[in-house]
Amino acid sequence: MARISANEGALHSHADAALVWQATRVNGDRARDGRAGWLSRHSPAVAGRRACARGNCRWSPYLARDGRFPTGLAVTHDFWRVRVRPAWLSLLQYVDDLVLNDRDDDDPCAIEPATWGGKMDIVGARARGLYPIGCVGTLNDGFATARTCTVNGEWRCAPLDAPAARARARLTVRAEVAAGGAR
Repeated sequence: MARISANEGALHSHADAALVWQATRVNGDRARDGRAGWLSRHSPAVAGRRACARGNCRWSPYLARDGRFPTGLAVTHDFWRVRVRPAWLSLLQYVDDLVLNDRDDDDPCAIEPATWGGKMDIVGARARGLYPIGCVGTLNDGFATARTCTVNGEWRCAPLDAPAARARARLTVRAEVAAGGAR
């Protein structure tokens, strides 16, 4: 959990670790192989189940509880010792507390996230039928299904991502283009 959180940018954002934990609890409790199994399937390169081609997964699987310098991290040992190692050990302690005490009081999302991701993941999430949910205080955001975004008939995810709002926006643009306006 801590390695995957670090891989997702949580070294300096405990709120992002809480987001990963919230998604892991929600999805892992439904998975037949539990939370650890779900998390391993969600992030196979960090969990060592798939080779890593680029990105943080080149070093995050090698983060150790004792804080030794991980293989694959492209920073100096001094930078590791002064900046990264203290952040890693702090994150590790925070994640241990979340997991061992099964905490949910730091959940950053009001809606249960199916997954999480950054701005670069929004297009892929939308293609899979997921919507940004507007988590609070995180660098990444949670994504949820339309069913989860709708509570008592009311859309609870990011307003501009409501299916009806997106359809209206497409119609408005088409009407403007047809009238010779916006393109």
